[in-house]
Amino acid sequence: MSHLFQSYDYNNGNLQGWKNLVWDLSANGGSGGWIELAPNATTMPATVNGGVIQPTAVNNGLFVVTNGQVFYSGNGDTHLNSQRLRSPAFYLDAVADLTLQLRGGVANTTDPTNEGDVPFAAVTNATGAAPGGWKGAVLRRVSDGAFLIAKPRTGANGDAFSTITFTEAELEPYDGVACTIELINTDRGAWGWVAMDNVYIPTTGFVPLSSYDTWRANYSPLVGTAGQPGQNPDGDLYSNVLEYAFGLNPSVSESGPIEYLAGGAVTNRGGSAIVEDGGVWYAVFGRRADHATSGLTYTVQFSNDLNHWASPAVTLTPVASDSEIEAVEVQFPNTINTPSGPMKPTFMRVEVTHP
Repeated sequence: MSHLFQSYDYNNGNLQGWKNLVWDLSANGGSGGWIELAPNATTMPATVNGGVIQPTAVNNGLFVVTNGQVFYSGNGDTHLNSQRLRSPAFYLDAVADLTLQLRGGVANTTDPTNEGDVPFAAVTNATGAAPGGWKGAVLRRVSDGAFLIAKPRTGANGDAFSTITFTEAELEPYDGVACTIELINTDRGAWGWVAMDNVYIPTTGFVPLSSYDTWRANYSPLVGTAGQPGQNPDGDLYSNVLEYAFGLNPSVSESGPIEYLAGGAVTNRGGSAIVEDGGVWYAVFGRRADHATSGLTYTVQFSNDLNHWASPAVTLTPVASDSEIEAVEVQFPNTINTPSGPMKPTFMRVEVTHP
């Protein structure tokens, strides 16, 4: 096994793939919840809370990079929002210490044990001391979001950096586990800010994004709950997972059928098309070229009345393609099984499942 050591110094002026987290009022059925913004994003997208950081205050802000270190873009003392920043996911390799440097205020309350201990509204401290909020770094497990180890910034409030160390011995129980590191600040008031630099992570490699997550990262409206597979932020006929499966644009309302040159290129992506050739009827729809590796399953269903649907064994034949999508053709069967016996189908649809 190869041993890698990922470091972040932020000297290139951006967050180097880290993600700000914000409170989305529409998450969890409207009860609210934390969501990730896109990697390196330092402004609120309009699709989340109308672009307003919660709880609302003019002094709020997100983590940014200033002078080669992670800093805070709002007012460090009077912000109302808690601040969170999450690293790219990595496989932990417990062969060395994991370290990072923090400066600013110290933690003024007990360590968080899970995400439920991280309020979206920052807690006011008593002139830079307890009671107040928490500042520090957390080792988080990707699979369930559990906080495995929390390390507070301790000592004294001040501008000098101090090193936070997750020791090799502490990391050993989580060797090989997919993790992230989070910078968290739930404190406000005197010394209510924290800055970070020089993160050093022992790892065997990054956790790859799913094909769907890679796709959604290309579209700014698909942030937070709006980016979930079942959502439909552009309000057309297709949920996000169907936009992804058929190669559509989730930022634009679309309703037309797929268009293509037989044996050539897909000229316009769209929904299913019904075509006739020599008295034989076919359905044509778009399918991702990487459907096998992305975990997508396309099931063609037929009906004679739009109430009862059958999924007979069919052959999907590619008839055109572009860089991402292939147009596949399926012949209408002569009959399908229905509660009333064999019937000639007149309707079709495509059911898509995604892991």
